[in-house]
Amino acid sequence: MVPTTADDGEQKGGMTYQQAVAYLEGLPRFVRRPGLARIRRLLAAMGDPQLACPAVHVAGTNGKGSVTAMVAAGLNAAGVRAGMYTSPHLSSYCQRWQLAGHEVAAGQFAGYVARVAAVAHRLAPGLGSPTAFEVLTAGFFAWLADQQGEYAVVEAGLGGLYDPTNLVRPSVTVITNIGYDHCQQLGNRLTAIARHKAGIIKPRTPVITAASGDGLTVVGRKARRVGARVMVLGRDWQAADQGWVDGRRRLAISGLGGQFDRCYRLALAAPYQVTNAGLAIAAYRLLAAADRRLSAASLSRGLDRVSWFGRFTIIGYRPLTIVDGAHNLEAARELRNALDQQAGPGPRVLVVAGMADKPLAAMMECLLRPVDLAISVPLDNPRALTAAELAAICARFARATACSGLGEGLAEARRQAGEGGVVVITGSLYLAGELAER
Repeated sequence: MVPTTADDGEQKGGMTYQQAVAYLEGLPRFVRRPGLARIRRLLAAMGDPQLACPAVHVAGTNGKGSVTAMVAAGLNAAGVRAGMYTSPHLSSYCQRWQLAGHEVAAGQFAGYVARVAAVAHRLAPGLGSPTAFEVLTAGFFAWLADQQGEYAVVEAGLGGLYDPTNLVRPSVTVITNIGYDHCQQLGNRLTAIARHKAGIIKPRTPVITAASGDGLTVVGRKARRVGARVMVLGRDWQAADQGWVDGRRRLAISGLGGQFDRCYRLALAAPYQVTNAGLAIAAYRLLAAADRRLSAASLSRGLDRVSWFGRFTIIGYRPLTIVDGAHNLEAARELRNALDQQAGPGPRVLVVAGMADKPLAAMMECLLRPVDLAISVPLDNPRALTAAELAAICARFARATACSGLGEGLAEARRQAGEGGVVVITGSLYLAGELAER
């Protein structure tokens, strides 16, 4: 369905939210020859809305969504109108577009998808069909520009070099870390993946990173070529974990100088969020150097109430119940470390699901101990492994069984754990999304 639109972007033909979702899900996820030509033409035809306000561009293997949420929360706490673009969503496409902490309304979302669809249809003879992510990206920037957003905090969707978000002109670039993920699209070598991530680095634009080893080497090489300064967490400034106290993760920042060297309270529970917070704080400090409205006090308020569901989110006690959408090996390692620190050494019951294109055997080996129990559940996604297939993988490392659905699996997990046990729902952000809808 390609609706007609009026000059001001309001629909004539009409597209409901459900129709917008159907349109997006009918588009390709990937193209044979990746590049930015199509999204560049699409955005140019819409007036280049991605250039309407300063941006923070965030890429990396893990933590980029959390960093995006933290920077946006600090900006919103300062009273500025910050847009936030993230992916994937948990239960609604509207979750991907936020302004001042609020999701776009479903009707507005459908209207901007319709506007982009109409432009894409006009360009299609020369450029071919857009991908779903290209439509979402163009729609977000058009919406944010019309809403007079003052900042755009943008998470790269996949890689960076050919990602549709890579047409922003950021004030700050963040590359969280570099590990193995999306290898089918980005390559099987860490240096190849790093080149894609480093593709978001812009001339004379500061780069904030926690990358190390070969990944950091590639980032540094690209930054030198374009005259961008690189700040490395752990080398140029420090973020020290001070533990989980009174419902908040405490951390201390040193080395940034001035008002930003202080202790912060972080509403996100996992120890690995200290690294993400360290990156977000450094990025915010660079923004504050050019915007007097921004301060360490406003950032502190934002971090104290930031919410990012599915990243070591505690959703219940008796038994302690944690949901973490760890969906690659790096994230599984971080989750295992967090569980060992925060949940103790006792047996755990893991409710798991995952995509067939993920290294699930390595992930389950990392997460499961012989004393644990894995309960696999199906996902309503054509890319997902069946519950039986995943149970067979889990059985290599721990006791394992399969259930017919998330509700049954969660009930069984709570029964097996008892009041004093630990239940962990993990393996996929799509599983976290199903849980968020319950």
